[in-house]
Amino acid sequence: MNRTMFLISAVLTAFVLVVIGGVAGQLSLTMVAEPVPTEIVVESTPVTVPAIDPTAEALIREREAAYQASLAEANQRLAEANQRLVIAQQELSAQAAASAPAAPPAPVVAAT
Repeated sequence: MNRTMFLISAVLTAFVLVVIGGVAGQLSLTMVAEPVPTEIVVESTPVTVPAIDPTAEALIREREAAYQASLAEANQRLAEANQRLVIAQQELSAQAAASAPAAPPAPVVAAT
């Protein structure tokens, strides 16, 4: 009996010591000194944009015009394709409506 009580007290003591150590560790982590804010001075300097070479600017404008033309052509083709799709869907709906019977045929009953 004394041995059992001694073992139980040893286990409880170890458990309490581990819990106290964990709590102390967590408290030491949360009590870290907060950093002192430092003043940051930002000096604004004017930004100068270098002038674009006229040849490069003309090339950029030419490429932009070609891009816009390609984009307009692609949009036109897309609109035409969508229009053809709508027409095809309408024709298909009309064909399906024309070929569908108005009502199913009535069953024929044989005389007995």
